[in-house]
Amino acid sequence: MATPGDIMDNLEQLDLKGIILEAVEAHKEDYVRHNLDQLYAGMNPEGQKITPEYKPGPYRRKKARMNSAPGEGTPDFYLTGTMHEETKAEVDGEEIEIKSNVDYAKYNEERWGDQEIWGLTPENHSQFVFEELQPMILERISEQTGMT
Repeated sequence: MATPGDIMDNLEQLDLKGIILEAVEAHKEDYVRHNLDQLYAGMNPEGQKITPEYKPGPYRRKKARMNSAPGEGTPDFYLTGTMHEETKAEVDGEEIEIKSNVDYAKYNEERWGDQEIWGLTPENHSQFVFEELQPMILERISEQTGMT
């Protein structure tokens, strides 16, 4: 058991930023999963329907039959699953950057904009922080400080 003096010394040496970045790196694929789930539901990072809608026509109707969750016309960026499978996150400094390695992802980003595709809704962001990051952060702080 750590003494109060040990705990104080450990707290002074605590690299909280490093602990947080380690947790984000360890859970970046969870971040991607949340983002892809909300895209499949047709939601942008603001928690609104993705716009602009698909143009009226056969493709729009086909997409509505394939996935009715977002509603007819609302993009879900899921056709064969390749874009979702090829979507990865990288931690760059203090940012999480999500990109899909499929060729047509650039087209989607140009048409809809990165801000409409990549990022978490407030609800998903809270879930990511409190259910995925926080437990690891608290565990690392406890390990490094001797506080249990």
